[in-house]
Amino acid sequence: FDTVAMSATSQLRKGIPESEACGLINKMGDDELQRELSKLKLSTRGKTEVLRRRLKEQFRTRMFKADDVRHLDYICVLDFEATCERDYADFPHEIIEFPVVLIKVSTLEIVDEFHAYVRPTLNPKLSAFCTELTGITQDMVSSADEFPVVLARLQAWMTKHGLGTEHKFAFATDGPWDFRNFFTMQCIFTGLERPAFSRNWIDVRRHFANKYEIRTGVVGMLELMGYEFEGREHSGIDDTRNIAKILMTMLADRVDINVNDGLHRHDMGPFSRWSDVDRYHIRDFQLGPDAMPPP
Repeated sequence: FDTVAMSATSQLRKGIPESEACGLINKMGDDELQRELSKLKLSTRGKTEVLRRRLKEQFRTRMFKADDVRHLDYICVLDFEATCERDYADFPHEIIEFPVVLIKVSTLEIVDEFHAYVRPTLNPKLSAFCTELTGITQDMVSSADEFPVVLARLQAWMTKHGLGTEHKFAFATDGPWDFRNFFTMQCIFTGLERPAFSRNWIDVRRHFANKYEIRTGVVGMLELMGYEFEGREHSGIDDTRNIAKILMTMLADRVDINVNDGLHRHDMGPFSRWSDVDRYHIRDFQLGPDAMPPP
């Protein structure tokens, strides 16, 4: 079995997107295709293109259904808060609140939380707008650890719970922005390599829109489910708890939830990332190898 054409079945169950699964299938020869079809108890007769089409169709139906998050042990719900300024579209956002709520999938209950404020370094002083929006004060972040330390603390917390070792897990967010924008740029700013857990995630808002045919924010989703928002809007930990409630309600309602988003869906190549860094005038930052500009 060539490593390029390794089992598409096992790859898909690890949460790779449909486009990558189809790419693996396209690289398979007849022997590999027949082996995968045989595992699925499907016919192995036909020409190469017929075999590929048959296998792809199974992944789009049966296999994506099998990849429902109920096979996971835990889901980590996350919602960052970041530095911001009113009417400043190109503001270099830095994460200042890092909250994670841990859901046990078998019981649909919150079993633990991770929460930390983060000291920004590009713009250490919070704007009045940022404090008004998030409720985060200057004292909260000035006394906090910087992002690399907080990320290490999160990873230690994940290790304590056996996430990725003893237990299968995935992260969940409200939309693509937390990992696609905030976390990506934060890793570039601080020269850190992106952890594997941040490359694919459950987009709760997209699942809600697909199921109920209504695209709205956290407050709107809660209202449609008969709940009220608990806590302070734009408080990271309160937002995260409410997103967790939405996700647990959908799971209890037997909505099919899977890992439905990731960096593969977005233009996050080295060139676009370097352009962002250049726009923020921080070329002197120690960037990781994944963030270097193209030759």
